[in-house]
Amino acid sequence: MYGGRCVERGTKKEVLRSPQHPYTWGLLGSMPSLDGPVDVPLSPIPGSPPSLLNPPSGCRFHPRCTFTEQVGGGRCSSEQPLLELTGGRGAACHLTSDQRSRFFADIAGSAGSTGSAGSAGSAGSTGDAGRGAHNADRRD
Repeated sequence: MYGGRCVERGTKKEVLRSPQHPYTWGLLGSMPSLDGPVDVPLSPIPGSPPSLLNPPSGCRFHPRCTFTEQVGGGRCSSEQPLLELTGGRGAACHLTSDQRSRFFADIAGSAGSTGSAGSAGSAGSTGDAGRGAHNADRRD
């Protein structure tokens, strides 16, 4: 949930191991690792949560999302993305499924190779999403 709207749906394992929404990537990047070094800085999501009384137009996460340029055309700020499910899995995001898979692979690879990454939501360095996904193995 983000800003009063469901942004991603799936089982706990699916969402934690293979998140499909930039907000979920940011959440996982802001979690400390349970089995990693304690001195690795967390990657907060930039900006502030939206007002529920006066939410932003379009995608409610767009003011904090750094992937809006990859979507282009101002869609993120003007069109609310639909939560389209395939087999009970989906994300309300204007990024294509291929883009989301590619960006998360880059994020997880970056976090796995460096132990930490850049700011949440930035392509290729959305934080320690790989750490969060790794920790999902411990919650089975």
